[in-house]
Amino acid sequence: GPRNVGFVELALVDLAKSIEAALAGTRTAHDRIDLIGCSLGGTLIFVYLAHHASVHRAGSIVGTV
Repeated sequence: GPRNVGFVELALVDLAKSIEAALAGTRTAHDRIDLIGCSLGGTLIFVYLAHHASVHRAGSIVGTV
């Protein structure tokens, strides 16, 4: 059926799940991931970091808005 998917879900749900999936699917022992985004992608990263300030898994970020 129809789903209500918008900016909030992209920034706070999908990006968080993507980060966890990338870390779980790699052979490295690191617990952080570098994030790169421009335009909407950069905005999603900044929103994600603002809402997950103490628990984010970002190592470093490169972003433009």
